[in-house]
Amino acid sequence: MLGNHGGAAGKWYDSHYRALRQRFGPFDEITRQYVGGVAVLWVQFREVMVAVKVAQEARANGKERRPSASAVERLRRRQGLAWGSYDQAVRRLEELSAKSNGSGDPLANVRRAVEEANSR
Repeated sequence: MLGNHGGAAGKWYDSHYRALRQRFGPFDEITRQYVGGVAVLWVQFREVMVAVKVAQEARANGKERRPSASAVERLRRRQGLAWGSYDQAVRRLEELSAKSNGSGDPLANVRRAVEEANSR
């Protein structure tokens, strides 16, 4: 989904995708794509977290041009929005997972165990 998974963002994506797969998998094709979207939202949240930290440090310790207090506050708000989007997507994924692994499919736990054994 990111195009290139070589940098920090790619590592965050891969790590989080694996964690979601471990918690909610196995996935059908549609759910797999949704999980990829959730992992992208996680990456966006992490990127904003880094930007906030850098801006706060530059504001506090910078020698040259420093970000204004309002610029740092905008980044903090963006961080909150990114977290809200991610949190909402994870909750929706939990709903999708509960539906697909619910009592309507008695073999769901067996499939999950086989998928986990094969991914190791």
